[in-house]
Amino acid sequence: MKHQFLALTAAALIAGTVNAHAVDGKAAPQDALSPAKVVTDAAEPRKPEMRPDRPSPKMIEQKIADRLNLTPEQRKAVEEQRKADREKLKPLFEQMKEIRKQMGEIRKANMEAFQNILTPEQKAEFDKMMAERKAKGPHGKMKGPHKFGPRHPAPVEAPAEPAAQ
Repeated sequence: MKHQFLALTAAALIAGTVNAHAVDGKAAPQDALSPAKVVTDAAEPRKPEMRPDRPSPKMIEQKIADRLNLTPEQRKAVEEQRKADREKLKPLFEQMKEIRKQMGEIRKANMEAFQNILTPEQKAEFDKMMAERKAKGPHGKMKGPHKFGPRHPAPVEAPAEPAAQ
């Protein structure tokens, strides 16, 4: 039972961490993350869309608690632990935001320095390369319905041997 409780606690902490990483470090209510409620106003930061084919962290937590037959007291203890750990994580998320910002500034400066080294011809070719990369979409994948390639590629048939004459 102790191992099951530890496993549930770990799963709940992971689920809670996902939920805790919201705007300004405040956990958003789960229904606020549903696709129908995603904010489209550019003035407000966008919240990640929940995929309809995946359960929410709260649903996962509930399923684990139900399968382990946790008592109300155990459920309350898990929730309290998750909330306490979420509070511990808040300053770390803030540090991560600052570090990401610094990393972005360094990357930008590096790109500018790189481009300053190039000749005008090289710069034109580099700009062309970047436009091609951007056209492929994030991570160099193609845009559109086949961005990840066909699920079941057609079998390649061996060429027919020429008929003997």
